[in-house]
Amino acid sequence: MKNEPKKNLNKTPSRGLHRKNLRRIADGIVVGSVFALFCNTALNSPQGTSPVDYKTKFPLNNTELNISAKSAGKTVLLTKASENYTPVKYNVDTVVIDTAYLKRAFDTFGGYVSELKSITLKHFVVDTTGMAPTVQKYQKLLAQKFNDKNRIKSTVIHEATHSFNDELGIKNFGINIFQFAKICCHDEIAANIAQLLDFRQQYLETKDLHVFNGNFKFYTDAIKDGRINPDVTKIPTSTELALIVNGTKKQWQETLQNYYEKAHMQMTKTWYNKSFFYRLRERASWKNITRKHNEEYLKRLNLCYSFNIPIKDKDGTKSVNINFIKFMNQDIDISDNFKENLRNLCKTSFREGYQLYKKALKAAEYVQAAEAHKVKGEDIMIVPQRNAHFMKQKSR
Repeated sequence: MKNEPKKNLNKTPSRGLHRKNLRRIADGIVVGSVFALFCNTALNSPQGTSPVDYKTKFPLNNTELNISAKSAGKTVLLTKASENYTPVKYNVDTVVIDTAYLKRAFDTFGGYVSELKSITLKHFVVDTTGMAPTVQKYQKLLAQKFNDKNRIKSTVIHEATHSFNDELGIKNFGINIFQFAKICCHDEIAANIAQLLDFRQQYLETKDLHVFNGNFKFYTDAIKDGRINPDVTKIPTSTELALIVNGTKKQWQETLQNYYEKAHMQMTKTWYNKSFFYRLRERASWKNITRKHNEEYLKRLNLCYSFNIPIKDKDGTKSVNINFIKFMNQDIDISDNFKENLRNLCKTSFREGYQLYKKALKAAEYVQAAEAHKVKGEDIMIVPQRNAHFMKQKSR
């Protein structure tokens, strides 16, 4: 047997192997750099938790209304009244209220699903089988109240506002994770303002506070106390506009913010995970991401809180465009628990972030009306347009 030649341990590696090692090193550097960027994407943007900080970072109430015409001594934007209404199509789910359903609560009257671009409302039917007589009577009255056309109209206006805001892109990528969580809150507050403005219009036409049906007590109390005096022929005073936006925000925070937090947390996590590649490109393209996020956040608040309000003058009914964000005293905030969850999400590794991104793309997001329901059909309602002027401009 011939002796095999000894291996030269000091031999230089082949050219192919050398290139392969260089690629591995380069890939490691790139992944490491991206990881560092990934972990610092959204942690240093102002939260606006105090009025002083809020007004410094976001001087929302230091500007006047945008104007293209004059009315009642103020410069405002006037448009034709016909532009202030739009048909809204919605699906109808018939929900059966039976003994099994009573063990669950009435979570919602309906919802807007952005993935499907659709609004679904509930129509309640009572199945009295097994119910005590007193319970039967109460549930029938409750269903009648829930199915009232005025309640349905108010719910359509609420959900249509979410639809309008979605079309305007207030929940698109381009802001940080904490700002998106707050945008979810602002979206709900704006939808409640839309409902209040519809009740306000009904009151101006009837001078009957019963049209509010017990809703927005802070506003009806201000009318009773003489603190505000709404007039269909005049632009609302700054006092009334401030009451509408700050009163609605305060009411929502005290009664509904905790209820919505779980849903908003899931929405924010899903949004953040889906923004994986956008955030990587953003870090590579922008030198000052915090400034960009703040500017974009303010822009979206301006869109979210712009509403048309009908005004009657000698030439007929027109619309004044009001930006309520200019009258907000302080930004919304989210709970410490919510913030901690989001901070932990921002600390995910590059690999985990990519896995969460793929998982988020596959996740099915929908509104579950009830366990016992059947689709009744579709309907259309004419409701006030949230911001007809801007929507018209956007479509050009």
